[in-house]
Amino acid sequence: MFPHEEPSEIRKRYKPYAIKGDMDSIRTDVLDYYRGLGTKIIDESQDQDTTDLNKCVTYIRDSLNRNIQICVF
Repeated sequence: MFPHEEPSEIRKRYKPYAIKGDMDSIRTDVLDYYRGLGTKIIDESQDQDTTDLNKCVTYIRDSLNRNIQICVF
């Protein structure tokens, strides 16, 4: 994707604020890497009734603390 840049520098540049989901498809070393950078890890493995996308959109909506509508296409 960025052939002239070091992958580690790209990962640092795009550090997520939070990683949320049921954690069934993320490697432990990836979680540890981002946890080490200070990313908030929110494990929702107990909730198998909604998708990870739904969990994340709900988190964004609730974090904004106002009534908004989010459309994802």
